[in-house]
Amino acid sequence: MGGEKAKVEASYVGNKFAYVTHGSKGDNRMGFNGTLAWFTTDKGIQAVPLQYAVKYVNEKAVFLGADSLPKLTNPTGATAKIAGKDQLVVSGTISSDRTRVSLFFDKATGLLTRTSYSYPTILGSIAQLNDFSNYRKINGVEVPLKIVNHATEGDTVLEFKSAKIDNKINVASFDPPKK
Repeated sequence: MGGEKAKVEASYVGNKFAYVTHGSKGDNRMGFNGTLAWFTTDKGIQAVPLQYAVKYVNEKAVFLGADSLPKLTNPTGATAKIAGKDQLVVSGTISSDRTRVSLFFDKATGLLTRTSYSYPTILGSIAQLNDFSNYRKINGVEVPLKIVNHATEGDTVLEFKSAKIDNKINVASFDPPKK
């Protein structure tokens, strides 16, 4: 959004998500329906096949439990300090695309505080960090209401004022709009 502050609405179900950003020039939509990532442009819908959209999907992912975390091969453990807090770190590789992943968990709370992805490219690795904070308990589930994405294109801050559990979300809402 070019540094513009905007209202964002987000919906998640499993590994599917949809965002609507209400900006001064109109609404922007983006999503992932489990197999296809997409976003809207002034010329229509831009579909991004999964093999090219892994970074995009990982940038928007929210992890709400162990089952939603990336499955790593050859995991290793370590410790680190982030913002003065002790972290437990699990690192490994996603075998399907050789992405190197590190997951940082606050040692005191056990909550995920950071994900680090290193994507192999023909020009070398591209790094991306996602920081999660301001966790709130929503229907018994700890949900991060602040997510900061650090990517080569710049930083994006998503700060939600509220969240709720809605069991009536239509999964078709994660598909690209028809027009």
